Parts: sequence; structure tokens; C-alpha cells
Amino acid sequence: MDEQQSIKKGLFWMGIASAVSKLVDLSSLFVTLVFITKEELGLATLAWSFAVLLEAFNGLGTATAIVQAPEISKKQLDSLFWYIMAIATVMFSVVLMSSPWLSDFYNDSNLRYLMIVPAVKLFCVGGSLIPLQLLNRELRYREISTIRMVATFLSAVVSIVLVSSGYGAWAIVIAHSSFGVFQLIGVYIVKPFLPSFTFSFSEIKSLVVFGAKAALSGVIYHFYRNMDYLIIGRFLGKEALGIYKVAFDLSMKTAEEVSNIINRTAFPVFSRLAGEPERLSRIFVWTSRNLALLLMPVAVGLFFCADEFLAIIKDGKWSEAALSVQILCWAALLRCLAMAFPHLYHAIGRPTLAIYQSLLSCVALAVTFSISLYFWGDQYGSAAVCGAWLASYPVLLMLFWWFAKLHLPLLLLSYLGGLKDSLLSGIAMFLPMMAVDFLLPKDAGIWVSLLCLLPTGAIAYMAFLRFKLKITPKSLWAKPKQTALS
Repeated sequence: MDEQQSIKKGLFWMGIASAVSKLVDLSSLFVTLVFITKEELGLATLAWSFAVLLEAFNGLGTATAIVQAPEISKKQLDSLFWYIMAIATVMFSVVLMSSPWLSDFYNDSNLRYLMIVPAVKLFCVGGSLIPLQLLNRELRYREISTIRMVATFLSAVVSIVLVSSGYGAWAIVIAHSSFGVFQLIGVYIVKPFLPSFTFSFSEIKSLVVFGAKAALSGVIYHFYRNMDYLIIGRFLGKEALGIYKVAFDLSMKTAEEVSNIINRTAFPVFSRLAGEPERLSRIFVWTSRNLALLLMPVAVGLFFCADEFLAIIKDGKWSEAALSVQILCWAALLRCLAMAFPHLYHAIGRPTLAIYQSLLSCVALAVTFSISLYFWGDQYGSAAVCGAWLASYPVLLMLFWWFAKLHLPLLLLSYLGGLKDSLLSGIAMFLPMMAVDFLLPKDAGIWVSLLCLLPTGAIAYMAFLRFKLKITPKSLWAKPKQTALS
């Protein structure tokens, strides 16, 4: 197997889908922000956060087990389907029982009903899990990408129609849930899966045990991933949460799109190389290098253009989020590099390491969130939480590398050496963009600033790739040298 070619193929199709999906998402976001209030967005974010947290329980890690398993039978898949749907039913019941209490905790009766809509998505996500992971096993990235792209577009249409019709927070949660419906339909068109009415726990016991370990890390991850929303909503209020959500979507979500493409593409390849630790280490360094190179221009661009992007929306209604964007864009880069490690741990059959990673992240972020809000919350609001993200990840990233080093010949100098090119490309972009930003008149319009800053950064980045690294954009994914770990 040519592992680089497999990843390149996945990146080609999923990259196209992600670019289109992100463009649709951003367009939908900008339209939504014109019509929705900060408080409505904060309320929708709370409802959405609880739903996402529960989605982490979907299948209890069986998605990872399906991809990682060397072989899997139809009887196992049938049993897994009913196991997954049973879990979805339990999680839906949890929402129904807990929504009144959570509504009282956040002092908003609307939250009780808003939570129920995204909870329905649990059945759609559960129903599509098996055929979607079978497509992953077969490395059918084109079909997966098409499904996600169409589902994203249709859910964006739902969001725009509803929010422009005055449905406020309901528009966000309904659109979020509709993605699951559209994905379910698309998956069954491409990869029909009709389970028989049979169930045998003994057939799936090994998959369930492995999946449970993988799921635990995912549950903890989704908890600390949404912990910031829950804390801000409770202690700073829904308006502050709405501002933070905008900043998070522009910075973290943009970087996550790139990261998720690479991780989803690389995981099946990592799994096939589990018995060859040196080759696996090389491909992981190679993947991390290219992930960092792709994320750096996003971070630098957002840092310099955050004010302009937000000022475009309804006379600067959301400009308060600019400082948070400028902090989170750097935290996003480090966090996305860290998100690659659980896929590596799962591939080598060490899901416990992913649990340790999630626990460490949860504790570190909880502590830094609390400290930041206590000392700087009154002065900086949600931007204090953004600083906590940035302060936590340099140390966490090194700990995650150390976990991997316990089981793989993954040398620190090799790993950091792969990231060096990304750092230099960032400097190459940062300096000319800073000069242009300094020279621009203070009364230069929004569009003048964007038309000066963005092309400057893009030209500097492309020049660095071509003349310093001696590569073109097409050869960015070139095969790494065999001496990468020497």
C-alpha cells in the first residue's frame, strides 16, 4: 500500500468538499449574524452544546472499532446497529429528563424545548454510523465528501430561510439537526445498509470493549470542548456567549475543518500501518507537518483581518469578538495538532492513551478557564477564556507527544523539525502583513484593508513555499525522506 497516495486521494476529495462546505458555512454564518441577536445566538449555543455532548455517546466508540477491526462480519454489523440505536434511545431519554433542570439552571424556560430538537439528531447520526464507517474502511473518500458537502449545503439553506423568517435561536438548532437528517439520507443512497432483526452481544463484545475505551476519550473531549460554552453561558451570560461563539466559529471551526479532513483521511492509513512502527511514525510526522503548513496561513490571516471580517456584518454589530478571534486563531493551530494524536493512539490499539489525553486536557482547561475568568473575566469577558485555550496547549502538545513516544519511535526533534517549516512560513507572512497594516491610513476602508492585507499574506506564503522550501503548492504533499527519523 502507498500510504501517502491513499492520504493524498482522501485529501483531494475531502479537501474539495471541505472548501465548499466551509464557504457555505461562512456564508450561512454571515447571513445568520445579520438577523440574529447576541442573546439568541447564546441561547442556541447552549442547546447545541448539550446535544453535541450527548452525540459523543453515539455508538460508544463503535465507529472507531469498525474502521480499526481487521475483519467484520454482517452478523456483527447487524448487532452493532441495534446496539447503537439503543444507546441513542437512552441518550434521548436523558435529554427529556434533564432539560427542565438545565432550563432552571440557566434561568431560561426556552432552553427546555430547544434541547429536544437537536436530541432527535441522535437517531439520525446513529442510523448513518455503520454505512458511513464502511465507506471509510473502503477508503471511498469521494462518496463521503459528496454526502457531507450536500448535507452542509442543505442545512445552510434551512438555517438561512428560518433565521431570515425571524425564528431566532430555533433556526440554529433546527438547521444543526437537519444536517443529521440529510447525511442519513445521503449515506443510505450511496451505501444501503439493511440490518436483520438479530442481536448477539457475544458477536460484538470485542468491538464494544475497544469502542468503549475509544468512546470514553471522545466523551471527555466533547465535555471539555463544550465546557467553555457552558461556563460562559452560566457566569457571563448569553450575550457574552453569543460573542464568544462567533469568535470560535471564525477561528477554531475554520482550523478544525482542515484538521478533520486530514485526521479522517489518515486514520484508516494509520490503522493499516499499526504493525510497522517506523513507517507509522514517519507518516505521522509527514501528516503533522502538512497540517501545520495548511493551518499557519489561516491563523495569520485571521489575526490581521479579524476586525475587518467582523466589521462587515451589520455595521460592526459583532466587532467585540475581534480580540477573541485574534487569540483563538493561534490556539486553534496548536489544538488541531494535538487532535491528531488520538487517531494515532487508536490506530496502534492504545485507546487508553486517548483517554489520558482527554482527561489531561479537561483538567488543564478547567483550571485555566477558572483562573482566567476569576482574574480577567470582568475586564476582558469571554476573551479571558480564549487566553486560557492559548496558554494550555503548548504544554499539552508536548505531553501528548510523550505518550506516543512510549510506543513508537517518534523522536521529538523529528516531530518539531516537521513543524519548523510552518513556523517559518508564519514569520514570512507576518512581517509583510504587519508592515502593510502599519502603513495603511487609519481611515482606509474595510475593503481596502482586506484587499491589501490578504493578497500580501498570500503572496508571501506562496513565495516562501516556492523559494525557501523549494516546493510548489502541488508538491506540498510530496513523499517524505526516509531519513525523517534518523
